[in-house]
Amino acid sequence: RRDRLTNRARRGMMEGKSREKEPKTKMEPMKFCQRCRMPLSDYIRGTERDGSKSADYCISCYENGEFTQDCTMEEMILQRAPLFADSNPDMSFEAAVALLRELMPQLKRWKRVRQ
Repeated sequence: RRDRLTNRARRGMMEGKSREKEPKTKMEPMKFCQRCRMPLSDYIRGTERDGSKSADYCISCYENGEFTQDCTMEEMILQRAPLFADSNPDMSFEAAVALLRELMPQLKRWKRVRQ
């Protein structure tokens, strides 16, 4: 029986089949800070009051369960536009401002302000 399984496995390998199923990898959508739209990763997440990592905000925007600075959405757009333009070489500052004016209102922090 053992030889038969081994031979079967060998045939499968020769035919490009594997006995083990390949793990299905599902790409998660990229997450962004819900205040400044910076890409979020575990090491850049802000903190809640209890010290846990924030699910929604980056360390620049959120610390100990509070926003680090009080600003309007337009002020945030003007702060982020130079960084956004620098990370996209073909984008001017003006184009970055225009794009951020479309994207920022969709973020959790600014939706809450507008309601």
